[in-house]
Amino acid sequence: MIPRDRKQLLLNPFQSWHCFMLSLGLLPGLVYLPIWLWSIARRMYMGSSSVVLNLCFIALGFYLIFEQRNKLKTFKADAEDRFVGYALVIGTVTMHSFLFSAPSLQAITSATSLIGVSLSVFGNRFVRKYTLAISMIVLGLLPKYLELGYSIGKIILPHDVLEKLMALVSGSILQLIGQPAIIHGKIIQVGNGAVNIADGCSGYSMAVILAGVGFIVGIFYKLKPMKTFWLMLTGVVIALTINVPRILLLTYSVIYWGDASFKFWHDGWGSQIVAGIMLTVFYYVSMAICKKTSVTA
Repeated sequence: MIPRDRKQLLLNPFQSWHCFMLSLGLLPGLVYLPIWLWSIARRMYMGSSSVVLNLCFIALGFYLIFEQRNKLKTFKADAEDRFVGYALVIGTVTMHSFLFSAPSLQAITSATSLIGVSLSVFGNRFVRKYTLAISMIVLGLLPKYLELGYSIGKIILPHDVLEKLMALVSGSILQLIGQPAIIHGKIIQVGNGAVNIADGCSGYSMAVILAGVGFIVGIFYKLKPMKTFWLMLTGVVIALTINVPRILLLTYSVIYWGDASFKFWHDGWGSQIVAGIMLTVFYYVSMAICKKTSVTA
Protein backbone atom coordinates (compact mmCIF):
# COMPACT_ATOMS: atom_id res chain seq x y z
CA MET A 1 0.00 0.00 0.00
CA ILE A 2 1.22 3.49 -0.88
CA PRO A 3 0.84 5.98 1.99
CA ARG A 4 -1.83 8.62 1.48
CA ASP A 5 0.54 11.62 1.23
CA ARG A 6 2.59 9.84 -1.45
CA LYS A 7 -0.59 8.98 -3.38
CA GLN A 8 -1.46 12.67 -3.31
CA LEU A 9 2.01 13.50 -4.63
CA LEU A 10 1.55 11.12 -7.56
CA LEU A 11 -1.97 12.31 -8.37
CA ASN A 12 -1.64 16.06 -7.80
CA PRO A 13 1.72 17.60 -6.84
CA PHE A 14 0.05 21.00 -6.29
CA GLN A 15 -2.49 19.72 -3.77
CA SER A 16 -0.42 20.99 -0.83
CA TRP A 17 2.79 22.87 -0.10
CA HIS A 18 4.42 19.64 1.04
CA CYS A 19 3.52 17.80 -2.18
CA PHE A 20 4.75 20.74 -4.24
CA MET A 21 8.12 20.76 -2.46
CA LEU A 22 8.52 17.00 -2.93
CA SER A 23 7.74 17.34 -6.64
CA LEU A 24 10.19 20.23 -6.91
CA GLY A 25 12.85 18.13 -5.19
CA LEU A 26 12.45 15.35 -7.74
CA LEU A 27 12.83 17.77 -10.68
CA PRO A 28 16.68 17.96 -10.74
CA GLY A 29 16.90 14.17 -10.75
CA LEU A 30 14.45 13.89 -13.64
CA VAL A 31 16.41 16.50 -15.61
CA TYR A 32 19.74 14.83 -14.86
CA LEU A 33 18.55 11.25 -15.56
CA PRO A 34 18.85 11.43 -19.41
CA ILE A 35 22.31 13.01 -19.07
CA TRP A 36 23.42 10.23 -16.72
CA LEU A 37 21.99 7.49 -18.96
CA TRP A 38 23.71 8.99 -22.01
CA SER A 39 27.02 9.15 -20.12
CA ILE A 40 26.67 5.50 -19.05
CA ALA A 41 25.75 4.36 -22.59
CA ARG A 42 28.62 6.31 -24.19
CA ARG A 43 31.22 4.98 -21.75
CA MET A 44 29.92 1.41 -22.18
CA TYR A 45 30.24 1.79 -25.96
CA MET A 46 33.84 3.02 -25.50
CA GLY A 47 34.63 -0.04 -23.36
CA SER A 48 35.08 1.80 -20.05
CA SER A 49 35.19 -0.49 -17.02
CA SER A 50 34.26 2.32 -14.63
CA VAL A 51 30.59 2.02 -15.64
CA VAL A 52 30.40 -1.21 -13.65
CA LEU A 53 31.09 0.69 -10.43
CA ASN A 54 28.46 3.35 -11.19
CA LEU A 55 25.78 0.70 -11.63
CA CYS A 56 26.95 -1.44 -8.70
CA PHE A 57 27.12 1.48 -6.27
CA ILE A 58 23.57 2.57 -7.11
CA ALA A 59 22.22 -0.99 -7.06
CA LEU A 60 23.85 -1.82 -3.72
CA GLY A 61 22.77 1.51 -2.20
CA PHE A 62 19.12 0.85 -3.02
CA TYR A 63 19.51 -2.78 -1.94
CA LEU A 64 20.71 -1.72 1.53
CA ILE A 65 17.59 0.43 1.89
CA PHE A 66 15.24 -2.14 0.31
CA GLU A 67 16.63 -4.85 2.60
CA GLN A 68 15.09 -3.02 5.57
CA ARG A 69 12.04 -1.63 3.78
CA ASN A 70 9.72 -2.72 6.60
CA LYS A 71 11.40 -0.20 8.89
CA LEU A 72 10.70 2.75 6.56
CA LYS A 73 7.20 3.21 8.00
CA THR A 74 8.79 3.93 11.41
CA PHE A 75 10.58 7.03 10.08
CA LYS A 76 8.65 10.29 10.11
CA ALA A 77 9.84 13.84 9.55
CA ASP A 78 9.09 16.52 12.13
CA ALA A 79 8.71 20.25 11.40
CA GLU A 80 12.45 20.92 11.75
CA ASP A 81 13.37 18.07 9.37
CA ARG A 82 10.90 19.38 6.79
CA PHE A 83 12.30 22.89 7.07
CA VAL A 84 15.85 21.67 6.45
CA GLY A 85 14.62 19.41 3.62
CA TYR A 86 12.74 22.24 1.94
CA ALA A 87 15.79 24.51 2.24
CA LEU A 88 17.96 21.87 0.54
CA VAL A 89 15.39 21.42 -2.22
CA ILE A 90 15.05 25.15 -2.94
CA GLY A 91 18.82 25.70 -2.81
CA THR A 92 19.76 22.78 -5.06
CA VAL A 93 16.98 23.42 -7.60
CA THR A 94 18.17 27.03 -7.89
CA MET A 95 21.80 25.90 -8.34
CA HIS A 96 20.84 23.14 -10.77
CA SER A 97 19.30 25.64 -13.19
CA PHE A 98 22.75 27.24 -13.69
CA LEU A 99 24.75 24.01 -14.11
CA PHE A 100 23.67 22.61 -17.48
CA SER A 101 27.28 22.52 -18.72
CA ALA A 102 28.64 20.69 -15.64
CA PRO A 103 27.30 17.08 -15.38
CA SER A 104 29.29 16.27 -12.23
CA LEU A 105 27.86 19.28 -10.39
CA GLN A 106 24.41 18.37 -11.72
CA ALA A 107 24.85 14.93 -10.18
CA ILE A 108 25.71 16.47 -6.81
CA THR A 109 22.78 18.90 -6.87
CA SER A 110 20.39 16.12 -7.96
CA ALA A 111 21.57 13.87 -5.14
CA THR A 112 21.39 16.71 -2.59
CA SER A 113 17.85 17.51 -3.71
CA LEU A 114 16.86 13.86 -3.24
CA ILE A 115 18.39 13.97 0.25
CA GLY A 116 16.20 17.00 0.90
CA VAL A 117 13.17 15.02 -0.21
CA SER A 118 14.17 12.14 2.08
CA LEU A 119 14.54 14.54 5.01
CA SER A 120 11.11 16.02 4.28
CA VAL A 121 9.42 12.61 4.17
CA PHE A 122 11.39 10.32 6.51
CA GLY A 123 13.31 12.74 8.71
CA ASN A 124 16.87 13.09 9.95
CA ARG A 125 16.93 9.66 11.59
CA PHE A 126 16.48 7.99 8.17
CA VAL A 127 19.40 9.91 6.64
CA ARG A 128 21.68 9.06 9.58
CA LYS A 129 20.75 5.37 9.54
CA TYR A 130 21.25 4.97 5.79
CA THR A 131 24.26 7.27 5.37
CA LEU A 132 26.30 4.51 3.71
CA ALA A 133 23.53 3.60 1.26
CA ILE A 134 22.90 7.25 0.38
CA SER A 135 26.64 7.88 -0.10
CA MET A 136 26.90 4.92 -2.49
CA ILE A 137 23.96 6.18 -4.55
CA VAL A 138 25.51 9.66 -4.74
CA LEU A 139 28.85 8.19 -5.85
CA GLY A 140 27.10 6.08 -8.47
CA LEU A 141 25.44 9.19 -9.91
CA LEU A 142 28.80 10.88 -10.51
CA PRO A 143 29.70 10.41 -14.20
CA LYS A 144 33.42 11.18 -13.72
CA TYR A 145 34.31 9.87 -10.28
CA LEU A 146 37.67 8.59 -11.58
CA GLU A 147 38.64 12.07 -12.77
CA LEU A 148 37.46 13.54 -9.46
CA GLY A 149 39.57 11.07 -7.48
CA TYR A 150 42.55 11.68 -9.74
CA SER A 151 42.28 15.45 -9.23
CA ILE A 152 42.19 14.94 -5.46
CA GLY A 153 45.20 12.62 -5.71
CA LYS A 154 47.11 15.27 -7.67
CA ILE A 155 46.60 17.66 -4.77
CA ILE A 156 47.60 15.16 -2.05
CA LEU A 157 50.38 13.18 -3.73
CA PRO A 158 53.66 14.40 -5.29
CA HIS A 159 53.54 15.28 -8.98
CA ASP A 160 53.26 12.21 -11.27
CA VAL A 161 54.30 9.90 -8.42
CA LEU A 162 52.37 6.88 -9.72
CA GLU A 163 53.51 7.37 -13.32
CA LYS A 164 57.15 7.64 -12.22
CA LEU A 165 56.79 4.55 -10.01
CA MET A 166 55.40 2.51 -12.93
CA ALA A 167 58.22 3.75 -15.18
CA LEU A 168 60.84 2.90 -12.56
CA VAL A 169 59.55 -0.64 -11.95
CA SER A 170 58.95 -1.41 -15.64
CA GLY A 171 62.26 0.10 -16.74
CA SER A 172 64.14 -1.86 -14.07
CA ILE A 173 62.56 -5.12 -15.28
CA LEU A 174 63.56 -4.28 -18.85
CA GLN A 175 67.14 -3.75 -17.66
CA LEU A 176 67.08 -7.09 -15.80
CA ILE A 177 66.08 -8.96 -18.96
CA GLY A 178 68.87 -7.35 -20.96
CA GLN A 179 67.15 -4.40 -22.61
CA PRO A 180 69.09 -1.09 -22.80
CA ALA A 181 66.37 0.81 -20.97
CA ILE A 182 67.02 4.30 -19.61
CA ILE A 183 64.51 5.84 -17.19
CA HIS A 184 63.86 9.59 -17.35
CA GLY A 185 61.16 10.39 -14.78
CA LYS A 186 58.02 8.85 -16.30
CA ILE A 187 59.67 8.14 -19.68
CA ILE A 188 61.27 4.80 -20.57
CA GLN A 189 63.79 5.04 -23.41
CA VAL A 190 64.96 1.91 -25.20
CA GLY A 191 67.34 2.55 -28.11
CA ASN A 192 65.77 5.10 -30.46
CA GLY A 193 62.25 4.62 -29.08
CA ALA A 194 60.61 5.81 -25.91
CA VAL A 195 57.36 5.34 -23.96
CA ASN A 196 55.77 8.07 -21.86
CA ILE A 197 53.77 6.68 -18.92
CA ALA A 198 50.77 9.00 -19.09
CA ASP A 199 47.74 9.15 -16.76
CA GLY A 200 45.90 6.34 -18.53
CA CYS A 201 48.87 3.97 -18.29
CA SER A 202 49.62 4.47 -14.60
CA GLY A 203 47.18 1.77 -13.45
CA TYR A 204 45.20 4.32 -11.44
CA SER A 205 41.85 3.68 -13.14
CA MET A 206 41.84 -0.08 -12.60
CA ALA A 207 43.23 0.37 -9.07
CA VAL A 208 40.26 2.57 -8.17
CA ILE A 209 37.82 0.20 -9.88
CA LEU A 210 39.15 -2.89 -8.08
CA ALA A 211 39.22 -0.98 -4.77
CA GLY A 212 35.59 -0.03 -5.39
CA VAL A 213 34.67 -3.61 -6.24
CA GLY A 214 36.40 -4.73 -3.04
CA PHE A 215 34.35 -2.23 -1.06
CA ILE A 216 31.12 -3.45 -2.68
CA VAL A 217 32.03 -7.11 -2.00
CA GLY A 218 32.84 -6.26 1.61
CA ILE A 219 29.49 -4.50 2.13
CA PHE A 220 27.50 -7.19 0.30
CA TYR A 221 29.07 -10.04 2.28
CA LYS A 222 28.91 -7.99 5.50
CA LEU A 223 32.63 -8.30 6.16
CA LYS A 224 34.26 -6.49 9.04
CA PRO A 225 35.60 -2.99 8.17
CA MET A 226 39.24 -4.06 8.46
CA LYS A 227 38.64 -7.10 6.24
CA THR A 228 36.92 -4.85 3.69
CA PHE A 229 39.90 -2.48 3.81
CA TRP A 230 42.34 -5.33 3.14
CA LEU A 231 40.12 -6.48 0.27
CA MET A 232 40.25 -2.98 -1.26
CA LEU A 233 44.02 -2.80 -0.75
CA THR A 234 44.38 -6.22 -2.41
CA GLY A 235 42.52 -4.86 -5.44
CA VAL A 236 44.90 -1.91 -5.68
CA VAL A 237 47.96 -4.17 -5.44
CA ILE A 238 46.61 -6.54 -8.11
CA ALA A 239 45.82 -3.67 -10.48
CA LEU A 240 49.24 -2.02 -10.13
CA THR A 241 51.10 -5.34 -10.31
CA ILE A 242 49.40 -6.50 -13.51
CA ASN A 243 49.77 -3.02 -15.01
CA VAL A 244 53.56 -3.53 -15.11
CA PRO A 245 53.43 -6.37 -17.71
CA ARG A 246 51.02 -4.19 -19.71
CA ILE A 247 53.61 -1.39 -19.80
CA LEU A 248 56.25 -3.92 -20.88
CA LEU A 249 53.99 -5.04 -23.73
CA LEU A 250 53.43 -1.42 -24.78
CA THR A 251 57.17 -0.74 -24.67
CA TYR A 252 57.94 -3.77 -26.84
CA SER A 253 55.15 -2.69 -29.19
CA VAL A 254 56.68 0.77 -29.64
CA ILE A 255 60.26 -0.47 -30.01
CA TYR A 256 59.90 -3.72 -31.96
CA TRP A 257 56.36 -4.59 -33.07
CA GLY A 258 54.97 -1.43 -34.69
CA ASP A 259 51.97 0.89 -34.36
CA ALA A 260 49.30 -1.75 -34.96
CA SER A 261 50.47 -3.77 -31.97
CA PHE A 262 50.69 -0.66 -29.80
CA LYS A 263 47.13 0.38 -30.67
CA PHE A 264 45.89 -3.14 -29.92
CA TRP A 265 47.38 -3.25 -26.43
CA HIS A 266 46.72 0.41 -25.66
CA ASP A 267 43.28 1.15 -27.12
CA GLY A 268 41.84 -2.07 -28.54
CA TRP A 269 41.02 -5.52 -27.27
CA GLY A 270 44.41 -5.76 -25.60
CA SER A 271 43.42 -3.33 -22.85
CA GLN A 272 40.19 -5.28 -22.29
CA ILE A 273 42.18 -8.53 -22.05
CA VAL A 274 44.38 -7.00 -19.35
CA ALA A 275 41.32 -5.66 -17.50
CA GLY A 276 39.72 -9.11 -17.72
CA ILE A 277 42.82 -10.73 -16.23
CA MET A 278 42.82 -8.22 -13.36
CA LEU A 279 39.14 -8.81 -12.59
CA THR A 280 39.55 -12.60 -12.80
CA VAL A 281 42.51 -12.65 -10.40
CA PHE A 282 40.71 -10.30 -8.02
CA TYR A 283 37.54 -12.41 -8.16
CA TYR A 284 39.32 -15.57 -7.00
CA VAL A 285 41.28 -13.70 -4.31
CA SER A 286 38.17 -11.94 -2.98
CA MET A 287 36.13 -15.15 -2.94
CA ALA A 288 38.93 -16.88 -1.03
CA ILE A 289 38.90 -14.08 1.54
CA CYS A 290 35.10 -14.23 1.86
CA LYS A 291 35.12 -18.02 2.28
CA LYS A 292 37.87 -17.80 4.90
CA THR A 293 35.83 -15.19 6.74
CA SER A 294 32.65 -17.32 6.69
CA VAL A 295 34.57 -20.38 7.93
CA THR A 296 36.15 -18.36 10.75
CA ALA A 297 32.76 -16.91 11.71
